[in-house]
Amino acid sequence: VLEPIVRLKLSEAWSDVHSYETVHWEDTVLRDRELIIQCQRRFSLAIDAIQEAVNLPSINMLEENDSPVENI
Repeated sequence: VLEPIVRLKLSEAWSDVHSYETVHWEDTVLRDRELIIQCQRRFSLAIDAIQEAVNLPSINMLEENDSPVENI
């Protein structure tokens, strides 16, 4: 059973992924980049919530100087 905050964060992240998939072929490259970044941030928050729920040490998914879109 997932804690409510974990379910919320995963739900938000999945919503962003669905939004990205929906507009991927219908919108501009700039909008795509913004949605990708938003998806990555939401999943990072979801992972943090899961780690906190199970008392795991936090893992930073992105280094401070890394651009999340560069690897796409």
